[in-house]
Amino acid sequence: MNLIENKEWEKLYKFILKTGSKNDINDYIDTVIKEINNIIPYYAANFFIYSNNDKVVSKLQCVNIPQKAIDEYEEYYYKIDDIKEKTFNQRTSIKSTDIMNYREWEKTEYFNDFLYSNRLYYLCGIDIHYQDQLLGTIGLFRRKSDPDYSIKDLHILNTLKNQLSNQMYKLYLIDRMKNNEAEQIGLKLESSENKFDLTERELEVIDHVIDGKNNRQLADELFISINTVKKHLNNIFRKTEVTNRTELTSLIFNL
Repeated sequence: MNLIENKEWEKLYKFILKTGSKNDINDYIDTVIKEINNIIPYYAANFFIYSNNDKVVSKLQCVNIPQKAIDEYEEYYYKIDDIKEKTFNQRTSIKSTDIMNYREWEKTEYFNDFLYSNRLYYLCGIDIHYQDQLLGTIGLFRRKSDPDYSIKDLHILNTLKNQLSNQMYKLYLIDRMKNNEAEQIGLKLESSENKFDLTERELEVIDHVIDGKNNRQLADELFISINTVKKHLNNIFRKTEVTNRTELTSLIFNL
């Protein structure tokens, strides 16, 4: 039985096109949360990205969930989050009404003081894996006055699973390479500080030069005037005995 109709397939294709074009993990998370609302309407949502295939969250994006609620969850409610223990690291999409006995669950502190007080009642979501590695979780929430999530909603999430998995893993690798590159640049700058007697501000300028920023962007980033930027660059060029940004970048990378 085909649960997805033609108009929904069109929305799925648009979702895949828009999210598949993203090359930045934060931009990707924002786009996924925004676009999935066009396919599976929700009241609130979150998107977790995990670190090292465990319960450590490295990135979190939320929609319509107050920062106060996020802080309270991280400080306390995660300890008594009984649905998390039942649903963490699953291989298929799930919804709360299939997992929890609401008659009993509605009596718990977690449900009343956290979920219901933030107008969260029905939950559905999916864990995103690449092979055996857990990459992230998408959670969608509706209010009590909203309809519960349907079998079709769960089927749509399962249909998107492979696309989400492949794109997230690609961006995971890109993000890791960027972090490694940033670490290497930090070591290079530390080495250049001693070798060329550079000031802390001059190191900041070099870091932004390596990142490709022009004088106006440098001035805005460091809250200084363009003339001050030029003075810093002249001092850096003099100390390092180079004549332009390209030579400076090459010098730093080859230390």
